Amino acid sequence: MKKALVTMDIDYPKEITKITFPYLKQYANKIGADFITIDSRKHPNEPLNIEKFQLYDISKDYDWTIWIDADAIIHPHCFDLTEIYSKEYVILDSKTYINLPYTYKHNIYTRRDGRGYRIPTWLTVFSDWTRDLWKPYDNPKQYLPEILSGDYGLEGSKSKEHFLNGYLTTRNLSKYGLKVKFLIQDYFPSIDAPECLLFHKPFQNYMNRMIRDFREYERRVISTK
Repeated sequence: MKKALVTMDIDYPKEITKITFPYLKQYANKIGADFITIDSRKHPNEPLNIEKFQLYDISKDYDWTIWIDADAIIHPHCFDLTEIYSKEYVILDSKTYINLPYTYKHNIYTRRDGRGYRIPTWLTVFSDWTRDLWKPYDNPKQYLPEILSGDYGLEGSKSKEHFLNGYLTTRNLSKYGLKVKFLIQDYFPSIDAPECLLFHKPFQNYMNRMIRDFREYERRVISTK
């Protein structure tokens, strides 16, 4: 069973990755996964997060692929995320919804699907059966008008480009009829697992605050397990 843990390190603050990457590498080693870093651009004219769609080509050589953002930690004692569900499922962190009018416009696929899920892309676990979640688009920017932002929208201080990968994977989930399981709602309660096995701090302008939060997580959670 071939596995990969993939993250991205393109112009990302080293103050953060020097904290997070050792944990990602340690976890990859624990579950027998190759650790792969996307560190060069293949789509320089597109928003940076579109580089995540390199996952589609990377994953063709693996039975399971775990994507995790560079601003996240998986606890070293976390179970193997590729062993909890069968291959027909995409595994995500937490159940979130499109919830008009606050995030994305519906399209023909999400209307047909009817589940209304929105993909939180910081953590995605998928197999060679479900890699269409990350199937790329020839012209991603054409979908920017489908992303709603503003004071009551997607963290209004961020640009629509920031959420383009989330919109496109949400579209793919519905387009290809992919089944999905959520760690926090579906799996953690069944084994009485603490949510602190996963720790994500989306990149923000307050670098010192991020570093403080990561170090606090290390002190309170990792060092006590």
